[in-house]
Amino acid sequence: MRNAPVLPGPWLALPHTMRYLRDPIAFYADARRRWGDPFTLGSFNGRLVITGRAELIREIFAADPASFDTWGADALAPFVGPASVLLTSGSRHRRQRKLLMPSFHGARMRTYGAAMMAAARREVAGWPRQQSFRLLPAMQRISLTVIIETVFGIRDATRRNDWSRAIAATMDAVHPAMLFFPALQREFGGIGPWARFRRLLAQLDAMIAAEITARRTHGDDGDDILRLLLAATDDDGVAMPDDEVRDQLVTLLIAGHETTALALSWALYELARDPALCARVCAELGDEAAPEIIARLPLLDAVCQETLRRHPVVADVARTPRQPMTLAGYPVPAGAAVMPAIAAAHFDPTVFPDPDRFRPERFLERSFAPYEFLPFGGGARRCIGAAFALYEMKLALAVIVRAGTLTLRDSGPVAVQHRGLTLGPRGELPVRFSAAS
Repeated sequence: MRNAPVLPGPWLALPHTMRYLRDPIAFYADARRRWGDPFTLGSFNGRLVITGRAELIREIFAADPASFDTWGADALAPFVGPASVLLTSGSRHRRQRKLLMPSFHGARMRTYGAAMMAAARREVAGWPRQQSFRLLPAMQRISLTVIIETVFGIRDATRRNDWSRAIAATMDAVHPAMLFFPALQREFGGIGPWARFRRLLAQLDAMIAAEITARRTHGDDGDDILRLLLAATDDDGVAMPDDEVRDQLVTLLIAGHETTALALSWALYELARDPALCARVCAELGDEAAPEIIARLPLLDAVCQETLRRHPVVADVARTPRQPMTLAGYPVPAGAAVMPAIAAAHFDPTVFPDPDRFRPERFLERSFAPYEFLPFGGGARRCIGAAFALYEMKLALAVIVRAGTLTLRDSGPVAVQHRGLTLGPRGELPVRFSAAS
């Protein structure tokens, strides 16, 4: 295209990738000042065209899903499997979403409410009183219990602990550099971080394969997600093969465990910093016990939404155009991906005034469009488990807020850091707990 405008942005990948890894929220704020929006950035997984502007995100999300391929599939596949719904596109992606959707339908999801609240109660009952402990691992234990019970239907404490240890060890072995620097996905003679991750993933795979085989052999009448996946068939009556079921299960374990735990940790961090807000949430909850009513409480919902805005657990989403396209008048380079940056959009002062301030009231004052507020992505690839995650977040918060008071050991601001594929608090939030009288 003759005399086409050239996208601003740096062409050297390494220094900016390192800055992004340290703090993507700060990186995007600086990028907007230096290069405007949209801008282009080289990465080790290909060139990116990045935007945090609502009107441009709307343009990307509203486009025909068939006009995009998944970005970074080769780098992500070793973590979740090549058949993961995160990585497929076109008709295969539509088929997978259709097969997965019944597991997260509203009526089905509500059957999990009691398990979610029970998991939170068991965790809180074991907290030390007036002694410091780390909040994030505690929230991970809650979310792991919920995932194991709802996905696999495992309620036996011994088996649940075995699964918890296997999943947690595998997740802890994921270093963000493995994703952003694909050259590190090498075993180097069986030593190093990648080799360790692959060994732990193989052990988890063996457990999943055994569970699938047992279900195929014996069957059951439970209401867990694995049973639903094994029973699901597409319009032609074809069920998912075992390797595809495996990839969806691993995706659910990763997406449904770490992300919810991080969101819960950030929400409790903000409530601990604002005792008056915490008291208002507690007053709104009252003695209500019904999960479906708790999930509709407006202030609790606003706290959760503002947490996901102010502390996004995923920094961005990306997709690769199959055909030439433009964004804000700029041609997207051939082979480049377009990337709606959640960690930029959620801090746009034209949409969210005073964006660095945690203010849940903004979600009580107005509604935000799905291209302005996008904690779960958007368009045809919006996270299929979004409602499940938000439901769990609300119910766990209700249990914890009513149980007592959390006090931060360090009252100052907490830095963000990459944790594998997600963003979380640096230092895992040391806290103290005082039980309600």
